[in-house]
Amino acid sequence: MINRRLSMTALSLTTLCSALMLSGCSAPVDATTATETSSASAEQQSGWLTFTAVGTGPDVILLPGLASSGDVWDGTVDALMDRYRFHIANVAGFAGQPVGDHRDLIIDGLSQDVSTYITAQSLDAPTVVGHSMGGFTSLHIGRDHGDQVSGVISVDSLPFYPLIFDPNASVETSRVMGEAMVGQMRAMPQPSYDDALARNAAIFAKSEDDQARITGWGQASDRDTVLESMLALMTTDIRPDLASIDVPVTVIYAHDERMGVSPAAMDALYANAYVGTPDLSLTRIDNSFHFVMDDQPDAFVAAMSAALPQ
Repeated sequence: MINRRLSMTALSLTTLCSALMLSGCSAPVDATTATETSSASAEQQSGWLTFTAVGTGPDVILLPGLASSGDVWDGTVDALMDRYRFHIANVAGFAGQPVGDHRDLIIDGLSQDVSTYITAQSLDAPTVVGHSMGGFTSLHIGRDHGDQVSGVISVDSLPFYPLIFDPNASVETSRVMGEAMVGQMRAMPQPSYDDALARNAAIFAKSEDDQARITGWGQASDRDTVLESMLALMTTDIRPDLASIDVPVTVIYAHDERMGVSPAAMDALYANAYVGTPDLSLTRIDNSFHFVMDDQPDAFVAAMSAALPQ
């Protein structure tokens, strides 16, 4: 029972894996200069990412999760934009964004696009914050572009997703499972695919409004982009490289009694997954599903405030 419920919890880390489990190259970024005011400004990217900058203060880059919109950060931005300048990313092919012409795999492409954006905008060592797949990407940025950032905040994300199914999972065994998932979900008729997203939204967030919003993002996402991204998450293990991340890493993760596991078990899952990270802080937020910023906005803003530069 615990393993099954943990699987459901982990699959809430993507808006698509849950549907299956419960039922049986980046182009160069050509960034323009961001405005120096607190008003929003959009920079269209030619690669994976489109950014909107808003607020005043130290720079913070916000990455959404799989099949999600950058709007997931709205409440956080509203609460903190008088203290930080947020660079809110949207991902090509997610939540209604146009599908891009990509030459690199998504995780590498996202990481490189963030690096290029930092350079193009002359950002001064921003903090990179990512939810779910965005959190996974933030670890890659910390590893590959640590000299450009001051820290990483990963929200409800693991350095190797299949750990939640099996603590002994490997890339090789997970590839078999991931390819089977992707194949089945690619073959689903569109109405069945959309219905699966709607049915399973209840494990992502608690309120019906948030569930409807998350469902809408998933249904508006390009299925091929999402499934290719999901397979990348299932078959990429960054744990061997955690020791090489020189910047502080903060992990904010959710727990709720309806997940069927104790707080201690959830703590152990994250502590074991991130073992070897040189400068690591773990923060659990209770009474929350995967979209922590929606279920517990005050606690999430407090955790973000504690982790961001003061």
